[in-house]
Amino acid sequence: MRRLRAVALSALLGILNLSGGYAATDEDAYAAMAQFTSITSKTINSAGCLITASANFSDFVARVDTFRSAWLNRDYSIDFYNQRQKQVFVFTIIKRYAELLTEGLYREMQPPKLFLFNHCKIR
Repeated sequence: MRRLRAVALSALLGILNLSGGYAATDEDAYAAMAQFTSITSKTINSAGCLITASANFSDFVARVDTFRSAWLNRDYSIDFYNQRQKQVFVFTIIKRYAELLTEGLYREMQPPKLFLFNHCKIR
């Protein structure tokens, strides 16, 4: 019932051209794919693997919005930042303190001709 509601909502939003507000999920995309693809034969044995499948392009075109929303237009930046949390943390702090140091130097005295920032280890 839940999947039926999601598919019905996706169809309605597509008709009204409002699909930007609804984000399709992986489940929606796989359900859409099942509508126009099928595996017609599968042979897996010691000699090899043979899989035959078919896909209907016209039925795919009718569901492009679902794939665009679920997979194609996804913003992967949160994945990047989650994988590099420590580096982003250190960069954020260093960036802010470098700004404060630079602003302080320019306010308190004549701008120096050369800035040297010493490297330090963060534990």
